[in-house]
Amino acid sequence: MRATNVVLPEVEFAVRVGFLTKNIWKEFFASGGLRWQQKLWRELRVQEIFNSRSEWPDLYIPNLKHPMVKGAATYLAKPPVLNQITHDEFVARSYILLTRKFPDLEIKTEALLKRENPLCNKGRGVSDSEKHPDMVVVSGREKTAIEIELNQKSKARYEAILRCYRRLGYARVLYVIRSDATRSAILGAANEVKFPLDKIPLGFASVANWRLDPSRTPIDFGHIKQVLTEIL
Repeated sequence: MRATNVVLPEVEFAVRVGFLTKNIWKEFFASGGLRWQQKLWRELRVQEIFNSRSEWPDLYIPNLKHPMVKGAATYLAKPPVLNQITHDEFVARSYILLTRKFPDLEIKTEALLKRENPLCNKGRGVSDSEKHPDMVVVSGREKTAIEIELNQKSKARYEAILRCYRRLGYARVLYVIRSDATRSAILGAANEVKFPLDKIPLGFASVANWRLDPSRTPIDFGHIKQVLTEIL
């Protein structure tokens, strides 16, 4: 049995992103052989530290009624929407890699950003609604926004997002993308809303490289390529 007065690292992580998948748990938190791992994974649910969903048994949601979760929950992210789980798992994995690479920097999840600075989208359509980035890295007085773009959005949506990011005062905005078409769409939207690229550079990184190591992924700002270890 696990002691409930000691918060497991996977629980602390899960309350910040809203979930824990078996893939992430095995990569970053599991120990021992396969049979032992299966036992520990099952135990997280049996002890009711997490709840599971019948339609997705490898997705665990923190159980707010459990003392361990209560001890870790300074804020609790909402569970993911199942049709967005690929994106949310990619963001969550990026969050772990970045927090481990930059332990002295503050890395904020979208859930924390929403709690600190709620956005008012009352009366706005989906394409016009404002949003927070997937993550923000705080280094001194600078804030770097990071967006994971596994699927391309509409031009109107990018325009609304960039107007919001301009207002929120980021030092730079980094887009992790799959294709040049997505980059062109974002730059086109930036041009349309007169986004101040001279003051808030837009950088683009490939999903494939970012998946391996976000801190060493080349980020293309147009006039220069840098990696996060040079920026932050």
